[in-house]
Amino acid sequence: MISNQDLKKKALDGLANNWGKGVGSGILLYVIIIFIALVLNVFILLLTYPREEDLALLITMGIVYIICYTFFMPLFVGTSWMYLHLVRKEHAPFSLMFTTFRYFPKLFTTGLLKMILVALWSLLLIIPGILRYYSYSQTIYILKDEPDLSAMEAINESKRRMEGKRGKLFLMQLSFIGWYLLGSFTTISHLWSYPYYKTTRAGFYESYIKRENLIKAEVQSR
Repeated sequence: MISNQDLKKKALDGLANNWGKGVGSGILLYVIIIFIALVLNVFILLLTYPREEDLALLITMGIVYIICYTFFMPLFVGTSWMYLHLVRKEHAPFSLMFTTFRYFPKLFTTGLLKMILVALWSLLLIIPGILRYYSYSQTIYILKDEPDLSAMEAINESKRRMEGKRGKLFLMQLSFIGWYLLGSFTTISHLWSYPYYKTTRAGFYESYIKRENLIKAEVQSR
């Protein structure tokens, strides 16, 4: 059985001699997010000032949210793919963060479907929504390895492969609570905790989802 310590060791092995890339990609992501956020804030002020109509503000905020989602989502996915490369000890250039824009239509559709599905399940009760969040959590990694899948196929595949593993992912995330608390007091700790967490998260996929699927496929082919 794979423990959280095993996953973290795998992450640290992948980050060994690659902390510069791990930390650098996190910093680059933060800088891009802050820059776009500042530009969009100026955009909101220019469109709404000096008017104070609620409808105008709501429409503007909706447009800004779509723009943010359009730019940020591929970057977050690209960063996750980069950390997956580090876990696999594969070449992981910074340009990998931006390659996801080539797959934007599928990634946009995938993200939108996930949000809608989680939101719909959350209408029943908060717990079903949380469970679906974990069920769909491996979708972006599956699309990385199986790009021919459609958005809905990748979501359903993540749901299938996460059966019996949602609690393991939750406990893995919970094991980082010390880093989260430290980050609330000292922001600089995020420079190391972010790549550490994201690489561990990629290691979860590699160890539980990818590896077990390969084993099952090998057994079925015999």
